[in-house]
Amino acid sequence: TTGRFYFRDLAPGPYFVRARKVGYEPVVFTATLAAVDSLEASVRLTALLGVNTTRLDTMRVTAEYDRMSRRLKGFEERRTTIRGLFIDRQEVAMRKPQLLSDLLRGRANVTVQRNGVGDTQIFGTRINISTGYCPLALILDGTLINTNGGRMDNFVPIDMVAAIEVYTSGTSVPGQFARPETDCGAVIVWTR
Repeated sequence: TTGRFYFRDLAPGPYFVRARKVGYEPVVFTATLAAVDSLEASVRLTALLGVNTTRLDTMRVTAEYDRMSRRLKGFEERRTTIRGLFIDRQEVAMRKPQLLSDLLRGRANVTVQRNGVGDTQIFGTRINISTGYCPLALILDGTLINTNGGRMDNFVPIDMVAAIEVYTSGTSVPGQFARPETDCGAVIVWTR
Protein backbone atom coordinates (compact mmCIF):
# COMPACT_ATOMS: atom_id res chain seq x y z
CA THR A 1 0.00 0.00 0.00
CA THR A 2 1.32 3.40 -0.88
CA GLY A 3 0.22 6.83 0.12
CA ARG A 4 1.21 10.45 -0.39
CA PHE A 5 0.85 13.18 2.19
CA TYR A 6 1.46 16.90 1.88
CA PHE A 7 1.94 19.40 4.68
CA ARG A 8 1.74 23.05 3.66
CA ASP A 9 2.54 26.33 5.42
CA LEU A 10 4.86 24.83 8.01
CA ALA A 11 7.09 27.23 9.91
CA PRO A 12 10.86 26.86 9.39
CA GLY A 13 12.60 24.63 11.93
CA PRO A 14 13.10 21.02 12.97
CA TYR A 15 10.26 18.46 12.93
CA PHE A 16 9.90 14.90 14.11
CA VAL A 17 8.05 12.85 11.55
CA ARG A 18 6.49 9.52 12.46
CA ALA A 19 4.94 7.14 9.95
CA ARG A 20 2.98 4.15 11.21
CA LYS A 21 0.40 1.62 10.17
CA VAL A 22 -1.21 -1.24 12.07
CA GLY A 23 0.90 -4.39 11.64
CA TYR A 24 4.05 -2.49 10.65
CA GLU A 25 7.06 -1.23 12.53
CA PRO A 26 6.74 2.57 12.94
CA VAL A 27 9.43 4.83 11.47
CA VAL A 28 10.52 8.08 13.11
CA PHE A 29 12.93 10.59 11.59
CA THR A 30 13.77 14.29 11.83
CA ALA A 31 13.42 16.84 9.08
CA THR A 32 14.55 20.45 9.19
CA LEU A 33 12.86 23.03 7.03
CA ALA A 34 14.43 26.33 6.05
CA ALA A 35 12.41 29.35 4.98
CA VAL A 36 10.71 28.82 1.58
CA ASP A 37 11.84 25.21 1.53
CA SER A 38 10.20 21.97 0.53
CA LEU A 39 11.20 18.47 1.49
CA GLU A 40 10.29 15.20 -0.14
CA ALA A 41 10.81 11.98 1.77
CA SER A 42 10.07 8.33 1.03
CA VAL A 43 9.35 6.01 3.90
CA ARG A 44 9.15 2.22 3.70
CA LEU A 45 7.49 0.41 6.60
CA THR A 46 8.49 -3.12 7.54
CA ALA A 47 5.74 -5.62 8.33
CA LEU A 48 5.85 -7.07 11.83
CA LEU A 49 6.37 -10.81 11.88
CA GLY A 50 3.41 -12.88 13.07
CA VAL A 51 0.91 -10.01 12.85
CA ASN A 52 -2.10 -10.45 10.58
CA THR A 53 -2.42 -7.09 8.88
CA THR A 54 -5.66 -7.92 7.10
CA ARG A 55 -7.74 -8.55 10.23
CA LEU A 56 -7.32 -7.26 13.75
CA ASP A 57 -8.57 -9.01 16.83
CA THR A 58 -11.81 -7.63 18.19
CA MET A 59 -11.23 -5.02 20.84
CA ARG A 60 -13.89 -4.33 23.40
CA VAL A 61 -13.58 -1.41 25.76
CA THR A 62 -15.90 -1.23 28.69
CA ALA A 63 -16.02 1.37 31.37
CA GLU A 64 -18.41 2.05 34.15
CA TYR A 65 -19.15 5.51 35.32
CA ASP A 66 -21.49 5.61 38.23
CA ARG A 67 -22.65 9.21 38.15
CA MET A 68 -24.91 8.56 41.10
CA SER A 69 -22.20 7.28 43.42
CA ARG A 70 -19.97 10.27 42.62
CA ARG A 71 -22.76 12.72 43.41
CA LEU A 72 -23.85 10.87 46.54
CA LYS A 73 -20.29 10.68 47.84
CA GLY A 74 -20.65 14.30 48.97
CA PHE A 75 -24.05 13.49 50.48
CA GLU A 76 -22.54 10.65 52.51
CA GLU A 77 -19.57 12.79 53.62
CA ARG A 78 -21.84 15.62 54.77
CA ARG A 79 -24.14 13.13 56.48
CA THR A 80 -21.29 12.10 58.81
CA THR A 81 -19.83 15.55 59.43
CA ILE A 82 -22.59 18.18 59.27
CA ARG A 83 -25.77 18.68 61.26
CA GLY A 84 -28.81 18.47 59.04
CA LEU A 85 -31.59 16.13 58.03
CA PHE A 86 -30.49 13.39 55.63
CA ILE A 87 -32.89 11.08 53.82
CA ASP A 88 -31.47 8.31 51.65
CA ARG A 89 -33.05 6.15 48.95
CA GLN A 90 -33.79 3.34 51.43
CA GLU A 91 -35.88 5.67 53.58
CA VAL A 92 -37.70 7.02 50.53
CA ALA A 93 -38.56 3.45 49.49
CA MET A 94 -39.62 2.48 53.02
CA ARG A 95 -41.92 5.49 53.54
CA LYS A 96 -43.50 5.27 50.06
CA PRO A 97 -44.35 8.99 49.84
CA GLN A 98 -46.54 10.47 47.13
CA LEU A 99 -44.75 13.83 47.13
CA LEU A 100 -41.41 15.26 48.20
CA SER A 101 -43.13 17.21 50.98
CA ASP A 102 -44.47 13.93 52.43
CA LEU A 103 -40.88 13.03 53.34
CA LEU A 104 -40.47 16.28 55.27
CA ARG A 105 -43.74 16.35 57.24
CA GLY A 106 -43.29 15.85 60.97
CA ARG A 107 -39.53 16.48 60.91
CA ALA A 108 -37.92 18.59 63.59
CA ASN A 109 -37.55 22.27 62.62
CA VAL A 110 -39.38 21.77 59.30
CA THR A 111 -42.85 23.20 58.64
CA VAL A 112 -44.83 21.92 55.66
CA GLN A 113 -47.90 23.95 54.69
CA ARG A 114 -50.35 24.03 51.81
CA ASN A 115 -51.29 27.48 50.59
CA GLY A 116 -54.67 28.56 49.19
CA VAL A 117 -53.95 27.35 45.65
CA GLY A 118 -52.83 23.87 46.69
CA ASP A 119 -49.07 24.42 46.48
CA THR A 120 -46.97 22.98 49.27
CA GLN A 121 -44.45 25.27 50.89
CA ILE A 122 -41.58 24.12 53.11
CA PHE A 123 -40.20 26.38 55.82
CA GLY A 124 -37.29 26.17 58.22
CA THR A 125 -36.73 27.68 61.65
CA ARG A 126 -36.07 31.26 60.57
CA ILE A 127 -38.94 33.69 61.03
CA ASN A 128 -39.07 36.92 59.06
CA ILE A 129 -40.73 39.71 61.05
CA SER A 130 -42.55 41.15 58.02
CA THR A 131 -43.44 37.97 56.11
CA GLY A 132 -43.55 35.27 58.79
CA TYR A 133 -42.03 31.93 57.91
CA CYS A 134 -39.12 31.92 55.52
CA PRO A 135 -39.32 29.28 52.71
CA LEU A 136 -36.39 26.93 52.16
CA ALA A 137 -34.58 27.16 48.83
CA LEU A 138 -34.53 24.14 46.51
CA ILE A 139 -31.21 22.93 45.17
CA LEU A 140 -31.68 20.14 42.65
CA ASP A 141 -28.57 18.11 41.78
CA GLY A 142 -26.40 21.06 42.84
CA THR A 143 -28.35 23.74 40.93
CA LEU A 144 -30.51 26.36 42.63
CA ILE A 145 -34.10 26.18 41.35
CA ASN A 146 -36.48 29.15 41.58
CA THR A 147 -39.50 27.61 43.28
CA ASN A 148 -41.44 30.86 43.68
CA GLY A 149 -41.65 30.66 47.45
CA GLY A 150 -40.88 27.04 48.23
CA ARG A 151 -43.32 25.06 46.07
CA MET A 152 -41.05 22.04 45.73
CA ASP A 153 -43.56 19.30 44.93
CA ASN A 154 -44.03 20.83 41.48
CA PHE A 155 -40.35 20.46 40.61
CA VAL A 156 -39.25 17.04 41.87
CA PRO A 157 -41.10 13.81 41.00
CA ILE A 158 -40.78 11.54 44.03
CA ASP A 159 -39.78 8.51 41.95
CA MET A 160 -36.64 10.39 40.86
CA VAL A 161 -35.40 11.16 44.40
CA ALA A 162 -32.19 9.39 45.41
CA ALA A 163 -31.35 11.44 48.50
CA ILE A 164 -32.34 14.63 50.32
CA GLU A 165 -30.45 16.99 52.60
CA VAL A 166 -32.37 19.58 54.63
CA TYR A 167 -30.75 22.59 56.30
CA THR A 168 -33.32 24.60 58.24
CA SER A 169 -31.37 27.84 58.58
CA GLY A 170 -29.07 29.80 56.31
CA THR A 171 -26.11 29.36 58.62
CA SER A 172 -26.39 25.57 58.45
CA VAL A 173 -26.26 25.35 54.63
CA PRO A 174 -22.86 23.93 53.55
CA GLY A 175 -20.58 26.50 51.93
CA GLN A 176 -20.69 24.99 48.45
CA PHE A 177 -24.48 25.49 48.36
CA ALA A 178 -24.72 28.83 50.22
CA ARG A 179 -26.20 31.67 48.17
CA PRO A 180 -28.32 34.70 49.03
CA GLU A 181 -31.39 32.58 48.19
CA THR A 182 -30.44 30.01 50.88
CA ASP A 183 -30.61 32.59 53.67
CA CYS A 184 -33.64 30.76 55.14
CA GLY A 185 -32.09 27.32 54.60
CA ALA A 186 -32.26 24.77 51.81
CA VAL A 187 -33.62 21.45 50.70
CA ILE A 188 -30.99 19.76 48.54
CA VAL A 189 -32.38 16.96 46.40
CA TRP A 190 -30.26 14.44 44.51
CA THR A 191 -32.03 12.59 41.72
CA ARG A 192 -31.42 9.17 40.22
